[in-house]
Amino acid sequence: MLKRFAELTGQVRSNDKGRDTGAARIGPGGEVRTSGCGNHRFYVARLAGASPIPLGVSGVQESWFAELRRAGNGRVGAEQLAAALREVEARYQ
Repeated sequence: MLKRFAELTGQVRSNDKGRDTGAARIGPGGEVRTSGCGNHRFYVARLAGASPIPLGVSGVQESWFAELRRAGNGRVGAEQLAAALREVEARYQ
């Protein structure tokens, strides 16, 4: 537990980058909704003051994606999706 706490606070680097990454989904308003996978990591990281917290996006709400599609005239490319996810991330900084 202490090793993981040290990794979350940046005191130690983990060699296994993806193993302990929590997962979340993007809600209809662009909010981050934890998916139940790794919630305890989010809480410990928040208590530790760690920022940023690694997060894997496992899905997005259909209505959120539809809004991106409307903004892109029916198409969403990788660059548009990446920009939209950066906007979501900025709300939580």
